[in-house]
Amino acid sequence: MIEKLNDIEKLNAFKQVDLYTIRIKSLVDTYGFGYSFAAFYRQMKQGRCTAVFSILDSDITLAVDTDSADVPELAEFFNLHGFTSLLCSAGFLLDRSFDQGTVMSSRDKKISGNSNLTICALHSYDPLRALYDFLEYDGAFDMWYADIHRRIAKSTAKACAVFENGRMLSSALLSSVHNGCAVLSGVKTDPAYRNRGYASALVRYLCQTVPGTVYLMREHSKNEQFYLELGFKNTDQWRIYR
Repeated sequence: MIEKLNDIEKLNAFKQVDLYTIRIKSLVDTYGFGYSFAAFYRQMKQGRCTAVFSILDSDITLAVDTDSADVPELAEFFNLHGFTSLLCSAGFLLDRSFDQGTVMSSRDKKISGNSNLTICALHSYDPLRALYDFLEYDGAFDMWYADIHRRIAKSTAKACAVFENGRMLSSALLSSVHNGCAVLSGVKTDPAYRNRGYASALVRYLCQTVPGTVYLMREHSKNEQFYLELGFKNTDQWRIYR
């Protein structure tokens, strides 16, 4: 049975902790249950919570125990509801096109090796506008800014960067933070300034701001060695269905 949720206790009945649950619960921490554009659901089977998922506008994040969940029921729900994207573990199978990559995670809190680097936390309009431009986001700025600004204000996201003469050279952010765990994204360095340790310093800085596990999603063929050297390990495969 799939039911829509309006309180955190029912959501917390799903005990699994991973990248997907952090995204979902961070979204609850940010918006609660009172907005039409952010909805939360769970699947119950034989008295157990076997999956939880969020729908933000038309983008779904699913956390599921594929060994015990009613997968056909979930698939039917998603196909009837429709979606722009559905993020989940690669173990959840749908007859849809998808992108796939690797989940990495770390509890390592290595101290940054570049003590002379000035790291700027991003909170206000102008630095966040610079971050949006630097990361070359596809969506409308106003919607992106409203979301990231609210997340930062609610401590469900953190963003930082390295600047030189007002120009952003490198960035990183925790796009979802919940209960001491986080999801790392937005790690980028201007090509002209690579191999100077900027990105690794930003990642280490952000990892030290949370006590728990930090997760990230990467493409299969990209950046594995970079993150391994920062203490991350390959732990799962993600999929985004379209």
